[in-house]
Amino acid sequence: MSRAMEPNRARSELARALASLGAAEALGMGTLAIAIRTVLVDKTPSDFGESIAAMTLQAMGVEHEEALRLSAAAIPEPDRR
Repeated sequence: MSRAMEPNRARSELARALASLGAAEALGMGTLAIAIRTVLVDKTPSDFGESIAAMTLQAMGVEHEEALRLSAAAIPEPDRR
């Protein structure tokens, strides 16, 4: 491949990456919006939040067991110093 084509290829790869980031953001925000709506409108199981978190992590490529571990972890209190 000639050097003259490298910037075009780089732009093309960047465009694909940005489209993927946009799609990932839309997927994540849509999931979050529907999850919040579901909690507000419907009766949900006590582990609903953890299930959504685990599924979202898996959709991002996190292995199943790690997603379950992370979604069940306690959220640390913020340092208010």
